[in-house]
Amino acid sequence: MNDFTDLLEHRENDVFTLPVNMMVVDARGEAARVVIRADGTQYLH
Repeated sequence: MNDFTDLLEHRENDVFTLPVNMMVVDARGEAARVVIRADGTQYLH
C-alpha cells in the first residue's frame, strides 16, 4: 500500500538535470531523502 501523494513532477531542462535529490521534512521534524533518477525510478531513504 502506498500512502504517498505526488507533490510535483520533474521536467528536465538546461537548469535541472537528473538525478534529483530532495530532503523532505514533516511537521514532526522527521526527514526523508528522495532521489529521482533518469529512468524514472524513485527512492525514499
